Amino acid sequence: MYGKEGCCDGPDKVETTLLQICDESLSYFHSLKSEGHRDAWTSVILLLFTQLQNLSDDKFAKHVGVYYPHCCDLVALDLKPELRNVLRRVLVRIGVQFLVVATSS
Repeated sequence: MYGKEGCCDGPDKVETTLLQICDESLSYFHSLKSEGHRDAWTSVILLLFTQLQNLSDDKFAKHVGVYYPHCCDLVALDLKPELRNVLRRVLVRIGVQFLVVATSS
């Protein structure tokens, strides 16, 4: 949705909708009790976090402001290694971007 800047009449509406859909997806994923259902959704959440890493700092900050509580909830789940790794990269970027951790010199 971000790839084609200026193509939409309401970029703010598109962004709001995107944030809402992703927020609901993360919430739903966290609520799944069946391992089979969670496995089916893992690729969706993996794609969400992978694409999140590609956003500019400003857009990343806007998105993680919404997704951060879900990231914290996901830490407590038994995640597949590839999802756990991309979640770790998101959390590391949050720490660096919001000056929670020191960057290496």
